[in-house]
Amino acid sequence: MDEARTRYLIDGRELSVLEAPARADDQAGQDDRAIILLHGLTASAATMKPQIELLTGAGFVCLAPDAPHHGPRDDGFLAAMHEAPPTRAHACLLDIVTAWIDEVAALQRALRAAGKRRLAVVGVSMGGHTALGAMLREPRPDVCVPLISTPSWEPRRVGAARDPRDVQAPVHFPERFPPTPLLAITAGRDSIVPPGPMRAFVATLRPLYAAFPERLHHRDFPESDHVMRPEDWQAAWQEVLAWLARWLPPAPPSRPG
Repeated sequence: MDEARTRYLIDGRELSVLEAPARADDQAGQDDRAIILLHGLTASAATMKPQIELLTGAGFVCLAPDAPHHGPRDDGFLAAMHEAPPTRAHACLLDIVTAWIDEVAALQRALRAAGKRRLAVVGVSMGGHTALGAMLREPRPDVCVPLISTPSWEPRRVGAARDPRDVQAPVHFPERFPPTPLLAITAGRDSIVPPGPMRAFVATLRPLYAAFPERLHHRDFPESDHVMRPEDWQAAWQEVLAWLARWLPPAPPSRPG
């Protein structure tokens, strides 16, 4: 995989992003679309290399930023979060997610200014929370794909009190989503991010997508936990690829002259 670190100026500071070009010969260097790929809690952009390989092989430029305090940005925050009591740990998670949402919005602005006019945000677990949150900022992504994630920011750990920012969660703003194509992937036995809130959110969205029901799809893998069964994980990413190919197709070739 021919990936490299690219530095983008985000809100007055540099953000290092793992970036890989499209590997399909007919798309290299001429496409106006890109995928922003977001990892989960305690992971990093580097852990998403198999998915980067899959997406670039299908003809997409792929950019994978590291979340605040993750990967090369590790500063001890995650270690302190791990030792924190439930309420503080929940606040730390929201610190990361809300900051990352703003960074993803700024990255989209930078990419659009550079000619990548059509963008999808695809996120796993915490990255999926962030992908959903990206729908609350401008510019909104053209396609949104959250995997094993939730639109709700209510605490899940026993003993954790609610954070004032819980009311800013995507679940409270369903009107921000249509007509953007949204594919939600859940795991039926997920004990880390239970699928119930996402199922309920999709049900809330369906009337809002009534004029274009094909733009909203929920795929549940009932036998998988948060770390999905290998066959389900593979099937989920094939579903993601099909969704991206449908809603973020290649630009038509330019006519000579």
